Amino acid sequence: MDNKIEIPKWLQFRIYFSLILTTLLFISVYVVLFYIGGWISINWWETPELYNSFGIGLVIIGLIPLIYALSVKSGEEGFEAKEKDFPELFKCVREIAKEFNIKMPSKILILPTEEIFVTGVFNKKIGVGIAGLRAISNEELKAILRHEFGHFYGNDTVIGSMLSRIQLSLESSSKFGKSWWDAIPLMEIAIIGLIIAGFSKAYSFIFRVIISIYSRQVEYRADYVASIKSGKETFGNALLNYSAYTTYFGQVGYNSVVQLLQEGKAFMNIYDSVYQAYEKEDAKNLKKVVFESDKGSIFSSHPKLRKRLKEINLNSDSLKVSNKIKNSAISLISKRKQVEEELTQVITNNLHVNLLYADAVSREGKCRYCGEQFEQLQDLLEHEEHCESKE
Repeated sequence: MDNKIEIPKWLQFRIYFSLILTTLLFISVYVVLFYIGGWISINWWETPELYNSFGIGLVIIGLIPLIYALSVKSGEEGFEAKEKDFPELFKCVREIAKEFNIKMPSKILILPTEEIFVTGVFNKKIGVGIAGLRAISNEELKAILRHEFGHFYGNDTVIGSMLSRIQLSLESSSKFGKSWWDAIPLMEIAIIGLIIAGFSKAYSFIFRVIISIYSRQVEYRADYVASIKSGKETFGNALLNYSAYTTYFGQVGYNSVVQLLQEGKAFMNIYDSVYQAYEKEDAKNLKKVVFESDKGSIFSSHPKLRKRLKEINLNSDSLKVSNKIKNSAISLISKRKQVEEELTQVITNNLHVNLLYADAVSREGKCRYCGEQFEQLQDLLEHEEHCESKE
């Protein structure tokens, strides 16, 4: 296949326009901070000669959270797959990378969830959520991977990483401003923190909206790339089947784990149990549910499913959910049963911690035996274990 893909001009315009808006908004943050600092020097401190100094000072304060955000390393979920353990999966990913003439990702992560994504600025990574693989065929998985490699093709992971760090910096600025307000006793200085907090909160809201618009446009581009590489019908079916099952898993799977935990029990293999139930569902109802559940919002990073299908000239009414896949993509996972059981334990442990945390919050961090209060969950759990041993 030809590695060069001609992206429609109307789609390119939407992507670049939203990116330009995002860039201008980011620059305006520090321009506005400079003028706020100058305004403070004139109106509060009555020192107009220090206009530039106050402005630059406030800009420097505003840059501190950005520097912090740029230095933060994102954690990895799941576990790193090794080629000797997952040869078929590596073969599949390598095939897609070759199609795009893109270097093989440095890591393939196997996740307990239903996500499939790419990330990385210099070291590219791809995450494959095991939960969704039973419901799609090998060809449909390849179509979805072509969508993800479409993000590499458009350098979306580089730009997206930068935008997410900027968003994090604005959120950090808001917390920083509030901490400043709480810590400084002198009102004339403390009020600066309140201004930073309010300003950052407002900008963070606007920035999230603009970033989300940009994100949805690059998803359309990745969809377009996948539809060209795989064929729009194959990609459309992949998108529908994957969305239908992951919606079902999100509604049924996690709730089932929580329900068993509350009964003092746990699944051996949640993926097998949920898919067996999924196979018995009515396909038409599954399709109805996936579209009804796909509400979307101004903060959504992905467009609605119906819109995504429409953008690649597919009528959603002509597609059907298939909930009985014979040769599913889970076949690419070596020692599937062992992997699924291990990741079931990961999901169970994570949800168990969430339940313990919710219970501790409901008791305001107080020990259920002696009533002593704790700030950290781990300290509370260790104390309660000690109290229980005395009973």
